Amino acid sequence: NVLSFYASLKRIQADVERVIARATATQVLQKDTTLDEFARAKSNTLIDIMSLNVQALRSPVVLKGQTLRYYTGTRRIAA
Repeated sequence: NVLSFYASLKRIQADVERVIARATATQVLQKDTTLDEFARAKSNTLIDIMSLNVQALRSPVVLKGQTLRYYTGTRRIAA
């Protein structure tokens, strides 16, 4: 049914807008770390950290002095 498909697309669009609207922050690393360790420290999932820091996927260790982005605890809902 075309109408139910359209409704599904609208729900997916709303979900995507909520994710996009999540507040982020950055941190300059004070020591070498892994993305997993950073994710745990910031209460993010590894997938969240990986998606925000694609440039850091080249190596298993992210070096001191590099900047990583993470989601803050605040979620803003998109209009």
